[in-house]
Amino acid sequence: MSRYGWSLNREQSSPYGSVSGRMPAVTDDDFSYITSRDLDAGERHYPRRRSTPEDDILILKNKGATYPANFPAYSIGDGKLRVNDVRDRIGLLMGLSDRATRRIKLLYKGKQLKEPAAAVRDYGVKNRSELMAVLPEAAPDDAVIADVSPDDAKSRRRKKKKSGKKRDSKGEGDSASSPCDAPRAGSSSGPMKRIEELHDEFVAKWLPLCTQYTASPPSDPKTRDEEHRRLSESILQSILLKLDGVDTEGIPEVRARRKELVNQVQGVLKALDAAKAS
Repeated sequence: MSRYGWSLNREQSSPYGSVSGRMPAVTDDDFSYITSRDLDAGERHYPRRRSTPEDDILILKNKGATYPANFPAYSIGDGKLRVNDVRDRIGLLMGLSDRATRRIKLLYKGKQLKEPAAAVRDYGVKNRSELMAVLPEAAPDDAVIADVSPDDAKSRRRKKKKSGKKRDSKGEGDSASSPCDAPRAGSSSGPMKRIEELHDEFVAKWLPLCTQYTASPPSDPKTRDEEHRRLSESILQSILLKLDGVDTEGIPEVRARRKELVNQVQGVLKALDAAKAS
């Protein structure tokens, strides 16, 4: 026995002496495999982080058509997206002119987004909210200008100026009792007639539906909310927005009549809100 307590014999000291030069036997049990199920489980417990955040999206609707509009990520929640930005985007998507884009009216849950510089977040708009875009009716002046050349448009403006001068020169010799009252009385017929038409439409078409809703709101919460939104947005688009577009021409009677109808419609909308919350 050696001084270190173990033999110096090679055959006895070598731990590999029994192998005798052959490779060890290896089976499938010596390996472990990662299956697709293991990968799915790992994905659930440790989801991959997205390299870039997703864009904010608003669903813009107009006359049954839907326009998904993408905006920078978190711009809605951070209050950076303005009403004017959304208006410009839908004008771009629909190929509108700058003038028509500025006249677009945006609605969210029956309320109009009036302030162009205000953040859409201030009106309760969130990522993936649905907004209604109301486009202005085609202006007759725009259609005329679009059909004529620039030279023809200039000549028409010159003729208007000349005719205006002739009228002024003829009116100088008339008495002071008739120059202002007659045109003003005639001009009030157009705006006042339009207001009365909107009043008749509201009373005949929308008021019965609102009365039925307030008297007996749907018991199902989802149906109640959808019916409330449909009525509110329809009245806002069909009556209030059109009333807002009526030019009173500074006539007190027309202005008072329009205000009276606006208050009546707003009172019905408040009754709808109360019935929905009940």
